[in-house]
Amino acid sequence: MKDLDCVLGQEQAVRQLKNALQNKVISHAYLFLGPEGVGKRLTAFSFAAALNCQNPLNGYKPCGKCPACKKIEHDNYPDLHILEPQGQSIKIEQIREMQGKISYKKLEGKYQIVILEDAQKMTVGAANSLLKILEEPPQGTVFILIADNSRLMLPTIISRCQLIRFVALRSEYISRILEYNYGIGKEDAEQISLLSGGSVSQGLQIKESWGENSNWRLPNRILNLVFSGDICDLLRLSGEIEKDPNLTVVLTSLIAWFRDGVVWIKTRSVKLLNATSVDTEKFKPLEEGQENKGEQAIILLNQALRSLKQNANTRLTLDVLFLKLCFLFNPK
Repeated sequence: MKDLDCVLGQEQAVRQLKNALQNKVISHAYLFLGPEGVGKRLTAFSFAAALNCQNPLNGYKPCGKCPACKKIEHDNYPDLHILEPQGQSIKIEQIREMQGKISYKKLEGKYQIVILEDAQKMTVGAANSLLKILEEPPQGTVFILIADNSRLMLPTIISRCQLIRFVALRSEYISRILEYNYGIGKEDAEQISLLSGGSVSQGLQIKESWGENSNWRLPNRILNLVFSGDICDLLRLSGEIEKDPNLTVVLTSLIAWFRDGVVWIKTRSVKLLNATSVDTEKFKPLEEGQENKGEQAIILLNQALRSLKQNANTRLTLDVLFLKLCFLFNPK
């Protein structure tokens, strides 16, 4: 059964919740605030299980064997209520329906728990209705609001919740989650983790949009052509990828690679690299010939990204970029 120890990269948030459980100081409402896809939902359900577990280990770890744990794991626990947006928003009718359910006596657990996913999507009516409930919360009820944008929420709701902040995940955690939880190959997982913005869900979206044939999107193929000076194949590749919806992701991945190369050349420290595992021998072309090749490559890539954002001709932008990179590393 998932528990708070399974939440990666959110040490501060987990520590706050563990302390609350172990000291038995439970707030009536929590706001789990942070980027999408960083473990807020997993944490909410782990916290809910710990609150109602009949035999928690170390005061915070659900046993996974009692009736409450088993029912929560199988999504049929009667004292756990989950609200999700219907369409684009959480509506006042959903809040009223939830209010009716929690007005009854608890059926099994120590707490009735309400989890509101995407709480920032409440309509004005729904938010005001929830505010009234939070002002006089039913005894033995814990609200967990999950949100990624507090600016879209009523300040009065935020003030009535204990704030638990979540942060973007480090690439090593993203890579591990993608590889072991979703079966994505190690090389793909590592590359996607550098582009995911610290979000597992964004990483999964990138992988889905790549499809099965994602080899050319990894930096290695493009870099091999650049370093070998193969202009014909580079221009051919430019024609293949000009209409790809993830073109900016590909260019960003190249920037991440060159950034690691520059850091390695200047520090010789693997710990400072974004990539969790890397063959530093591949950075050798950056050290040959003139200095600062890596920095110049990053400048060229950023210029190309700016041009694409300004709706420049994609094929022409790619052709110029690849030619400049090719001449940078093959001046003769």
